[in-house]
Amino acid sequence: MKESVKNIILKHVSSSRDYIELIDNRYIIPKYITGKGNRLIDLPNLRRELLVNQSSYSRNFKDYLDNLKIQYFQEHIILIRNQKLWNSIQSEFNISVERLYFSLDYYLPEYEIAVEIDSNLHDPNYDKARDEYIFRNYGVRTIRFMEFGENLYTKDIYNTEFINIISKEDTYKLSWNMYYNLRPIDDYIDIAFDNFLRDYKNELDILDKLINYFGYNNFCSNNIVITNYELVNICRNENSSIKVLIDRLFHGKLFTVLSGINSYKFQYIYNIIKNRYIFDWDKFIRKNKIIPYWIPQVIYDPVPNKYISLIQDMTEEDKYILLNVVNKITTFENPSNSYIWKDKPHPG
Repeated sequence: MKESVKNIILKHVSSSRDYIELIDNRYIIPKYITGKGNRLIDLPNLRRELLVNQSSYSRNFKDYLDNLKIQYFQEHIILIRNQKLWNSIQSEFNISVERLYFSLDYYLPEYEIAVEIDSNLHDPNYDKARDEYIFRNYGVRTIRFMEFGENLYTKDIYNTEFINIISKEDTYKLSWNMYYNLRPIDDYIDIAFDNFLRDYKNELDILDKLINYFGYNNFCSNNIVITNYELVNICRNENSSIKVLIDRLFHGKLFTVLSGINSYKFQYIYNIIKNRYIFDWDKFIRKNKIIPYWIPQVIYDPVPNKYISLIQDMTEEDKYILLNVVNKITTFENPSNSYIWKDKPHPG
């Protein structure tokens, strides 16, 4: 895949709600990942469910952070990209849990700290393994508070512990560049990119062939008209969904497929019509031997008597050309040049 096409796809998926969801206007997560048995896991919906079902202890800590005016990401999704490391850590803690992601109760990007609000339902070994993975893979430490806000005594203890941690000089990560530091733990645009490639694998193969056919600069900068004859020869089969792909990647681009034309390239038809007032019948016959029915209907000079017998009977394709191309030629951009041919006035 050409780097230029890759950049176009990245630009598309980075703003497409089909592939990413923007969280709190600050970071993105993939719309979905592929789970066991190729089952699609809707990450934004999963996160919303976690937020709705958060414990009262978690809500207590959220209020606590809001009062301190500390920036945080809540239910921050972390994909387990390094399964080899995760499996190794599981062995160290004598657990075996098949996971594709974690959700951090709170991630504090200013301090590169995760905070988990626990209850007695948690498995300590699993929690330790998870914390170890996040630290080894991202350098993020996790602190845990049991049933935060359950009583004033433990709340005071946790408050002192938390303030001590975030006050340490080596912990405080915030610099003058606030935007740079308030980042998520990971950037998942590559996951969205891979999802797009999977969804449009066949169409992207066709797109690559079309770009090679027209030339990259010409394809990207101009509207495109192509006949079914050309499309089938390029792609070896018709694929109507290529138009959907082009609409998505090249917003506002006109990609017109003349589906009723199975014998000509658009450039051929275009040149015939373009030169209708200076048409050379002798030169045409030397090259073609026969005269398709539609051509005499658009050429200004009549067919010479010696060639009249070469005119073919009208076909459905001739009807299609006369109805859908000749009368609309001024709206079609020449696929080989950067101009639109405007019909000349009738000589008089």
